[in-house]
Amino acid sequence: VTDPGDQYFHRAIPSDASIYEGTVGPYTNVSGSWLFVGSNPKTFNSGNPGILALNPINVSGYTDLELSIDWGACTNDWDATDEITVEYRYDGTGSWATLYSLSSVLTNDPLELSGNATGVPNTANGAVLSYALQTVTTNNFTGTMGTNINIRVVCDSDANYEAFGLDNIVLNGTPTTPIPTITTSLSSI
Repeated sequence: VTDPGDQYFHRAIPSDASIYEGTVGPYTNVSGSWLFVGSNPKTFNSGNPGILALNPINVSGYTDLELSIDWGACTNDWDATDEITVEYRYDGTGSWATLYSLSSVLTNDPLELSGNATGVPNTANGAVLSYALQTVTTNNFTGTMGTNINIRVVCDSDANYEAFGLDNIVLNGTPTTPIPTITTSLSSI
């Protein structure tokens, strides 16, 4: 590897020059001081994709799950063979199901959203990523819900500066038990 700085899969601050090629960047619209970044994980991961796996999330007592992630990426280095997928499964068992993908149609093009569910609240397929993070939302969950949900991001890219960043991963759901209403009387004060 001539420039090992081109290959990373870790947490970084948006001003870290080592995560950019030349004068591109920086990532903007980052909600805090840090974001997760990756570039070329297959090269240093023995030909395997880079995987960011979240700890299991307890979803018992919730329905209508909705996942939001803020995404950004370099706009001109992705190849048609590269792909980032967001996947899930319940209770740590069974096959992983894909919520949506980020991929390039041509070589040296930006990443575009595909395979997402349609309609509100889902982000429309075809959304193009840039260094300005944008929220991608999906409710593309199917199957019988378990007690816990496992969510992971899989980056299958193998060339330098096929760079992406993600931030602000939020999973929402509707409680199955109604939230109690509290009433009070001011006449006793």
